[in-house]
Amino acid sequence: MLWTAKHAPESFDDLPQDEVARLLTRAEDSGLNVVLHGPRGSGKTAGARLLGDDPYVLNASDFFGMTKNEIAEDPRFRGFITAKRKREMSKADMINHVLKEVASHSSVGEGRRVIVIDNAEETRRDFQQALRRVVERFSSSCRFVLTTRSLSALIPAIRSRALPVAVRQPTKDERVEALERIVEREDILTDDEGAGVEYVAEAGDDLRECVLLLQAVAVRGEVNVNNAYEVVGETEDDDVPALLEDARAGRFDEAVGVVDDLLIDGGWSGDEVLRRVLQETDDPEEVVLVGEIDSVLGEGANERIHLERLISGIATV
Repeated sequence: MLWTAKHAPESFDDLPQDEVARLLTRAEDSGLNVVLHGPRGSGKTAGARLLGDDPYVLNASDFFGMTKNEIAEDPRFRGFITAKRKREMSKADMINHVLKEVASHSSVGEGRRVIVIDNAEETRRDFQQALRRVVERFSSSCRFVLTTRSLSALIPAIRSRALPVAVRQPTKDERVEALERIVEREDILTDDEGAGVEYVAEAGDDLRECVLLLQAVAVRGEVNVNNAYEVVGETEDDDVPALLEDARAGRFDEAVGVVDDLLIDGGWSGDEVLRRVLQETDDPEEVVLVGEIDSVLGEGANERIHLERLISGIATV
């Protein structure tokens, strides 16, 4: 399992940014809708998932980018859409219908259910209007939490109905503290002065990448500067960028050839390939695909077959 999932924050106190923890605690107590905005990898989704015991998460680029047939056949929504609705509804009407059904079903049980719309900047303006109407109608039974890299990408009617929470990139000291927490939980050997952890904290572009680098270094044994330096050097020189370029261009055989080189000649594990793909992509749909493949590999599935499945999925994104 990827450590970004295994060691995701379990409480507001686990968030590296104190001001974000304070604002989300306020939102939790008040029941406000929330918009978390900030750069990639800063922890927006991790914070959003803390608002509620079992949040219902929709990835905007996934859901709003689906065709009518894809929405109607998706296991999450199939029960909401009759053959007649599929035939007669426009895509916008179908999305509006699904949002209403999700919101109404989420209110079952005690308390308000949280609905998270991840990567909300990917949502078209007309679909945002549909979302705004659902927020207005169901706010008494549901709390809506949106994450976005661009607050201005959301229409004013949505922004005005939520508490804005700016999520900045964690500082180096905050990254070190988060990585040290993982080191302690995993009972990993480190050098005496923690220089290896500091090196990893500086090497990643964001906290998510730092956690993935730490996991890669830990595979070598001790988290020290030498091992960290070697891992960072490998991530800069390997062929994963070429793999993604071939997959996105639909060059399936070439991408599979890169996978074979990594697995056979390079001695990589499937988990290592997935970690590098995550470091190289900022496409939400590709991140979702990586998560699905990681889950399957965690059950002992054939690495090569499912990495081929990843390539096919990327080609159709």
